[in-house]
Amino acid sequence: MNSLRYFTAKNFRQATNPDTGQALNLSYITGQVVAMCFPSEGLESLYRNELSQVASYLDSHHTDHYKVYNLCLEREYQPTKFNAPALEQMHAFCRDVEQWVGEDVSNVAVVHCKAGKGRTGTMICAFLLYSKVAATTADAIDIFGQLRTLDGKGVTIPSQKRYIGYFSYTLDDSNLLRPHPVFLKSITLRLKDTRDRVKILADAWKIYVFDRKHNNEDKLHKERLNQLPLVARRPFYEITVPFEGLQLCGDIRIEVKTQTYLGLSTIFHFWFNTAFMTRPDLGTCVAVEGEPRTSRLTLSKTDLDVLYRMNTVAALHDDFHVEVVCSF
Repeated sequence: MNSLRYFTAKNFRQATNPDTGQALNLSYITGQVVAMCFPSEGLESLYRNELSQVASYLDSHHTDHYKVYNLCLEREYQPTKFNAPALEQMHAFCRDVEQWVGEDVSNVAVVHCKAGKGRTGTMICAFLLYSKVAATTADAIDIFGQLRTLDGKGVTIPSQKRYIGYFSYTLDDSNLLRPHPVFLKSITLRLKDTRDRVKILADAWKIYVFDRKHNNEDKLHKERLNQLPLVARRPFYEITVPFEGLQLCGDIRIEVKTQTYLGLSTIFHFWFNTAFMTRPDLGTCVAVEGEPRTSRLTLSKTDLDVLYRMNTVAALHDDFHVEVVCSF
């Protein structure tokens, strides 16, 4: 294995092609479910699995009995990198894998995204729950992590882990897959720093609301935080964005960006599904006391995706959190 490929694959459990002696970034999660990184050609094959080597391995070990599932958006597949998949996608994937592996005990499902970790792990964890190999979300994440990586850290992106949990609830209650519109009342950010420092940060911060149908150029809502008051909650400051009942439905992405000399850069984002904002009884949110049919989702710093520290590290302290309040 060349040094580049070794560096990118060193934390992954691997298989060796006995015909060539080539180590492959490929791991058996079960006897019939395999995770791997993207099979590549050209320069990319210097640090990822080489397509010809993967084909040779699968043809020799699983002749006529393998099916490859490509989850790369950059290769015209969903779900997108670093994002959570739609729950419907997770169910469709599980049904297809179940049918394929059920047709013959020799059949294997080979799943990959780019690194074969986040998106791949999310879908395989869903299948582990769907097929009852794993009893709980934590079990599924642990099984994948232990069998895919050497350090046990498989699925690590918070929203992907959140959606594995959502998926587990849909197995017991398919009604959660139906549209559940909610009305966004507010989003609050809690920061810890001097008042002047928080004001400077707020000057550059913008908050965006997206759903699955809207991309970065077509958002549901955008708000500049410097136009909102700071409320002192010593030793913190809170900035609350009022939305006055913006209707949301399905998968929602909240994104906070900051202006840099390179343009807008994402500080963090996160996904949630509106169906789970209507079910405080599941523990996916909490009911707001004194406000009927109103729920709150509170996310700590470790619950946020794509956290870029940059100049915000002082404000995004361990007690930093984001609070989403919806009515339904």
